[in-house]
Order: sequence, then structure tokens, then C-alpha cells
Amino acid sequence: MVARRRFFPSTKVQTVPGRTVELELQLRPMAKATTPAAAAPPVPGDDEIFGVGWLAPTLDESPNPNLRSELLPDGRYEIMDYDRWGLESSIWEGTPVYVDVDFVVHPVPGPGFHCVELQVETTYYMTWPGRTYFGVVQGTTMTNVSWEFEWDFASSDPAVSRQGHRVVTYGNVLHLRCEATGTGSELTDTLTARAFSSGVQVGQLIFRGVAHAS
Repeated sequence: MVARRRFFPSTKVQTVPGRTVELELQLRPMAKATTPAAAAPPVPGDDEIFGVGWLAPTLDESPNPNLRSELLPDGRYEIMDYDRWGLESSIWEGTPVYVDVDFVVHPVPGPGFHCVELQVETTYYMTWPGRTYFGVVQGTTMTNVSWEFEWDFASSDPAVSRQGHRVVTYGNVLHLRCEATGTGSELTDTLTARAFSSGVQVGQLIFRGVAHAS
């Protein structure tokens, strides 16, 4: 098949005795070519946060036969030691990572399951679930992550509670070291920590360290 070209009629531009010089005009375009607009480049600093939660080396040890869990009215889960011994309470948001055959939700963190409240006994003889906890902002992209925190009862150092529990922050991590407490008084020190990325609050964590009197 031979393609046809469509031309305008020739136009005379100069006349010389005995001959005529003509200029042929260009093709008339049958369709206007368009160039798709380039996609906008991603904006540097856009944040993709999975969540903010407490992590502890011992919380995700499974299976643990001494745990029980409850589904709360707001859709969150409370996970605790069966007799509230050591791990007195922990509140989790999202979809559980591990549920055992008895339908007990285990405290295993993941991209869609986060511990946002943690209450543990800090009495010196109680070693589980440990003395070190990490609050972590999780995500693929985060910008200028920072923390704001306060103890309800602080010592002269605002990072240290009255019972000696200490907080250190670096980047997307809040590091909590718990002091082994005595049995002279029934005391609870409560930490409230707020995480920010790009100047926007992306999560809040609560920790309660409980010392029981003998």
C-alpha cells in the first residue's frame, strides 16, 4: 500500500522572462502529535511510616504458655502474663502476627502490629520481660525523626524517673533502661513519649514501671 501525501497548491514567488520559480509548501498535518507530560518526580522527604511501637528482646519469644490475650472494645488487643506476673499489661494495635492454637495473641511485633502501651513490674527479683525496651518509629522513609517525652514523676534529670528509669533517644529509637526497684513502696512511674517525623506526630507510646511493696 502506497501512502498518499497531501500538498497545498504551488505558490509563485518570482517571475523571470521565460520561466517561473515556484516554492512548494509543506505537508498539511493530518493529526497533531502530542507528547505525554512527564510524571512528577517524587518529593524528597515524603514519609512512609508503618507505625510506632515498643520492642523488647523477650516479648516475641513464642510459644509462651504463660500468656493470655483479650480483644478490647476499641479493636486493640491486651496481652499479659496469665497471672499478670512481670508483664502486667501490653496494648497492641493492628493485625496480630502470631496466634496460637488456643487463640492467644502473642506479643510478636511486625509492620502491622505494634505495642503502644507497656506495663511491667520492675521489682528487683522480677527479670521477665526484661529491663531494656526500645520505642521505634518503623517505616521506609522518614524525615528528621525526633521524640518528646516526659515522666509523670521525674528526678532532677527530666530523662530519669524518680525510681531511676532512664530514657535516651537517637534518631528513630527511644531507648528505655529500667532500674531494679525495691519493695519499700508501691510506686508506678509513667512515661509518655511522642514520635515526630517531618514535624508531624506519627505515634505515641506509654510505659508504666511498677514497683510492688512487700
